[in-house]
Amino acid sequence: MKPICCVICLFFISCTLQRANRHSNAAQPNNVNYFTQKGNAKITGYYSGDGTQTADGLNLSAAYALTNKVAIMASYNYKKENQIYGYYPLAPINPSIPQYLASINLFDSSVINYKRQNIEFGIGYFIPLNKKKTVTYNIYGGMAFGNFVIDDRGLDSFAHNYFRNYTNANTKYFLQGYFNFLAGETFKLSIGGKIYLMQYKQRSTNYTEQELNFFYLDKIQSNNLVYWEPYWAFQLAPAKWKVIKMDFQMSFLSGNPTNYPKIRGFNVSIGLTTDIHLLLKKKN
Repeated sequence: MKPICCVICLFFISCTLQRANRHSNAAQPNNVNYFTQKGNAKITGYYSGDGTQTADGLNLSAAYALTNKVAIMASYNYKKENQIYGYYPLAPINPSIPQYLASINLFDSSVINYKRQNIEFGIGYFIPLNKKKTVTYNIYGGMAFGNFVIDDRGLDSFAHNYFRNYTNANTKYFLQGYFNFLAGETFKLSIGGKIYLMQYKQRSTNYTEQELNFFYLDKIQSNNLVYWEPYWAFQLAPAKWKVIKMDFQMSFLSGNPTNYPKIRGFNVSIGLTTDIHLLLKKKN
């Protein structure tokens, strides 16, 4: 009887509730460099999240200024996320049900875990916008190779255990531009963004075609999608901490106007940077 009720409820409330999501992309920290001259070099390690217990990740990035205007950079990103969905046919009229559970779920209940990772390479150009070099403009271009994995399990509409997995490799081509405001070594601010084209490759999955359509995962199959990821960041260093600095970054990801496939659009990162050139200078 329950499967029939599920179908009826899905039909009548589909206009008022969103579908339970499966996220095909997520915001991550950007590789931000505060370079002003040849020989500048840095390594940054970030811990990332979205302010809840449903997402966290690690990021390691490095960069080196080849000349007074040209630099190269590389980074590794890893992120994991989780979601929980249930079947709540009375969600529209029961305000006590959390909003993230008030979604139309194809299954009776679901626990979804994600793993995302990519390796990114880029080359860029930085120029001072004033004589004291306290304001600079930076533009980088490059590509990244990565994949994301979905582990989806729970109870289906017949109260039987189910398990689904989904893997998709992807290639990203990006252009990143930003302004830096440099108040010496103790405080630096960066505001900018990244636009990129994501090429989703052939999938590997045991989702049915109906399930892929329901979760919008059929929209990314062998498809190219454009994303925009603005951010702001700042770096702090007490007077005695010139070599090691504290970094903070907040980034926002927006996708297609159709609002699908779904994405996780917010990320906060906190970490430490080592200015390699200052470290070597100090040792010398």
